[in-house]
Amino acid sequence: MKNAMAVLCMCTLITLIISPAACFLTNRISYPDLPAEDYTLEDLTRETILQAVGKYLEDTNPSTHSPGDLTGLDPLSPSILLKAHYTALGIPDCASSSNFEAAINDIVAGNINLANDKASESVYHFNAEQIAQGNARMISIRTSLLAALASDMPMFSSARTSIGQFLHMLQSFYSNTNWIESISMTEPYTELGYNEILSYPVNPPDEWACRNCLSRAPRPRISRDAEDSPASRLHPAGGRLPLPGLSPVVSNDQGLICSDNLRTTTLLTSGYRSDQDVNKPTTITASREGKCSHGGKFDSSSWTHAPVGGINKDSSDPNISPHHTFHQDAANVAITAGVAFLNDQVRGLHSVIGNDKFERLFNLGSESNALVLVIDDTGSMSQEINAVIQSTIQLVNDLSNTCSAPSQYIISPFNDPGVGPVTDTADPAVAIAALNALRAHDGGDCPELTMTGIENALNRVNYPSTVYVWTDAGDKDSDKGPAVTALAMAKSATIEFILTGACDGFRRRKKRAVSSSYTSLAEATGGTIYKTNNAEVGAVSDIILANAKSGVSVLQRNNLNANTFISVPVDNTMQGLSVTVTGPSTPKNRITVFDPSGIEVTIARIVVDADETFSFLLDTGITGSWTLKIDVPAGQEYSVDVSTRSFIEFSYQILEQRSGVYIPLGGLPTAESDVVFRINVIISEIVGSMDKLVLYNYDGSRVLTEVDLSAVGGRTVESFVANVTLPSEPFSVSIRGTDTDGNAIQRLRPGIVAVFNFKLERNETLGELLQGGSETLDVTLVNLGNSDTFIVGVSVLPENASISVHISSSIISLASLEATPIVVTFTADASATIGEVV
Repeated sequence: MKNAMAVLCMCTLITLIISPAACFLTNRISYPDLPAEDYTLEDLTRETILQAVGKYLEDTNPSTHSPGDLTGLDPLSPSILLKAHYTALGIPDCASSSNFEAAINDIVAGNINLANDKASESVYHFNAEQIAQGNARMISIRTSLLAALASDMPMFSSARTSIGQFLHMLQSFYSNTNWIESISMTEPYTELGYNEILSYPVNPPDEWACRNCLSRAPRPRISRDAEDSPASRLHPAGGRLPLPGLSPVVSNDQGLICSDNLRTTTLLTSGYRSDQDVNKPTTITASREGKCSHGGKFDSSSWTHAPVGGINKDSSDPNISPHHTFHQDAANVAITAGVAFLNDQVRGLHSVIGNDKFERLFNLGSESNALVLVIDDTGSMSQEINAVIQSTIQLVNDLSNTCSAPSQYIISPFNDPGVGPVTDTADPAVAIAALNALRAHDGGDCPELTMTGIENALNRVNYPSTVYVWTDAGDKDSDKGPAVTALAMAKSATIEFILTGACDGFRRRKKRAVSSSYTSLAEATGGTIYKTNNAEVGAVSDIILANAKSGVSVLQRNNLNANTFISVPVDNTMQGLSVTVTGPSTPKNRITVFDPSGIEVTIARIVVDADETFSFLLDTGITGSWTLKIDVPAGQEYSVDVSTRSFIEFSYQILEQRSGVYIPLGGLPTAESDVVFRINVIISEIVGSMDKLVLYNYDGSRVLTEVDLSAVGGRTVESFVANVTLPSEPFSVSIRGTDTDGNAIQRLRPGIVAVFNFKLERNETLGELLQGGSETLDVTLVNLGNSDTFIVGVSVLPENASISVHISSSIISLASLEATPIVVTFTADASATIGEVV
């Protein structure tokens, strides 16, 4: 029986639940032939965030930065921005930007998802003169955004989605209306998204706003009878010819001159699109004036209904945008307006929420982001608790007042029948006090409420984070496993288990078996299960918690069942190697190290030398290929993890194609599906080339897929893409390239990506959910594997939210390739708070 619930654990906005539509084109991956200087929705959103964050860093560090020091960087990227900032502060090693990149990706996804999901609804794009209505939508989005950030447990993931949605509508306004042409080519509409009543009047419904664009093409010789024949009006590119008296359009808007097609210069107007819900009014006047079209080759209304042409500024390509000459102006004003939305001194988001939440929203200042500890505090854990406390306090003290200091500390103890209290703080002193207050107590029987302890931590965690769980027992509340898995995946959290045993019935009967729900949760979130004992848990904890430190890059993971030579490429940015070997028996005399010249190197810095774990450090002053020789006894299996301190690192997104556009994967990865990997490489100026994307199996012993990487191009820097057919088994993601000295670069992204043989296809997005009202979400469950039974559920957070959920079918049996519809009904209490976020 499989669990299909994870992708339904979504953040939901009570007042308005939206996902985005069409103005500037979505991204260069979807439109690779765009002119190089064009702005896409992604380009605009990234530039807006980078400019806003750059201004924030300049304003909050006036003794270090002058205006323009950061916002004037060209090119500008997350890593370039943070490197310049921290170098100026004298701490360049703090410049790791992967979590900042992740926050930007979330916001971009909110923008592009709205563009795709609401493509047919003109209000979300300010088309069809829906200007007042669009403004009301923007106000609702901003209200929900502020509500998500106002609580004691800010919902940063929901807030990032709302920022993307707000920016999408802002960008749509300047591309799709005549603000740039008629009002201002340099100044934004400062009332938009804030004032319920806008001061600039909108063109009335009975007033025409456009006239025909001129055509360079000669008028065809068509008889009056032929002109009246529907068949004669078929456009050569698949549309229809203009009405009699108009010159034909060659390949949609090619050949049109639309520089003087606006009839109104004092009223706001916008174009109608053929693929949206508000139809362009029919024109019957001989002058061929009427309502404007959006225009371009994607809008058939621009050549089938007079007036011919349109007014969009989506691109500098005249075949896409009739007002292509205004594309740069529209983009510049959209960026200016977006920066003001985030950083205006009076009503900008930063001014409303303050420095701390602004930095956490964008994952600034701390690569660790959150240190999350879930600890079993029953009686038999006394030795483990003391070791964990010592390891964690040492880590907190090491990181305190450094750029690696977590912005959030969460400590979630669990027992049976009690759990908590949860400590959630940004103050390391408070975290240390909470750790010191832990006492092993009660117990006697087992298992314990492990899943509840994890759930309590996840409810407070700020994405992205790793959750560390220490226990010597199984889970009494394993029925919560699917919901906890859904919550962890929704928050992009990785769950790591450190087990000193497991038990049945009474604690004194310990065994080495692992709860199946622990295994499922670790695999689904890309985590690991570490098995140790009471005496060694402190040393093992030291190794695991070391990964919380900024700048640690994983090079490779290997699973060995025979004597093996492991090649480890060392590039010119690496600060030594950290090697951890685990297996049934790992004395140091089983491991031999050779430098690139083949000379054996003595292991001098041993971190842990325990029964099942051996960890050591190597000083690698020589670049090139180092070699580890591991002597594996017959019939035994060992794992080897190799990491380094380096700021060459990468992040990635998996994109899927929907409606011809590549957007972030909306659900769980499906086995053998065709996707695009987008790779963002951090600190690219020391990268000579980035050549390969490599997918390994779960334990790193086999290469599943190896494909070439290519640069995205356009305005996008530090970004590469690869077309991939996903494997049919869990995988890890690695990249290969060379540094500027020609040394091989290899990096592995921590965590395992699980793939599934089913998918949930969302058929539509939720509309407005009002107090006391209900809304439905229609999804389709498709079984891509063998016949199976699925459990479908929905998690609503927080648990005390004023919303209830009903699922049409919770247990479903499907044959191979069979699909079934599922209806999820959300109902808000009559007393629900407007703007409440769940």
